[in-house]
Amino acid sequence: MKRLILIGLVALGTAACANRTERLTASADGITIGLEGNEIGDLTEATDRANVHCARTGRIAVLEGVSELDEQGSVARFNCAPR
Repeated sequence: MKRLILIGLVALGTAACANRTERLTASADGITIGLEGNEIGDLTEATDRANVHCARTGRIAVLEGVSELDEQGSVARFNCAPR
């Protein structure tokens, strides 16, 4: 029973940390992603999402810049560049 509760808590914690990024705008030329927090892990997740987006057109994501909105989050802008 304790093991089942522990597994449930781990899954809940993982779910709470997941999806800390949100696509704001996207086109064939790039993508803008909102970051819920201001941590490196959030930017890593955003970069992964941007690479998936750009790969649809055979390109890779290149970070253009990050703008801090407030203490709660930022916006990352990526261009889709040729490989």
